[in-house]
Amino acid sequence: MGSARVRGGSRPRHRRGGRPGGPAPGDGLVQRRRGRRASARRLSGERGGQLQAMLDRARERGASPPDGLETLDHIPAPMYIRTLFGMESLSPAYINALVDCLLDR
Repeated sequence: MGSARVRGGSRPRHRRGGRPGGPAPGDGLVQRRRGRRASARRLSGERGGQLQAMLDRARERGASPPDGLETLDHIPAPMYIRTLFGMESLSPAYINALVDCLLDR
């Protein structure tokens, strides 16, 4: 009744179905991933709230801005992707073009 063995070898197999030596649920790696997801949800919640406040102010002034999700898809998302992957820098002209594209829809 020892630990499970890999066929033809002597290494113990991971009991929860993962690969040998891989993270088991509850390991530090899994916990860090969960923490990152929670941080991303908090950040998107904060940013989403800020964005919604700007769009609401625009409506109060009589403008008809796009909805929040469409705005996120067309302005911050491309900016974050370029920053995350180290693509070309974010120039004011690029950001203005993103805004113009969104408002021309």
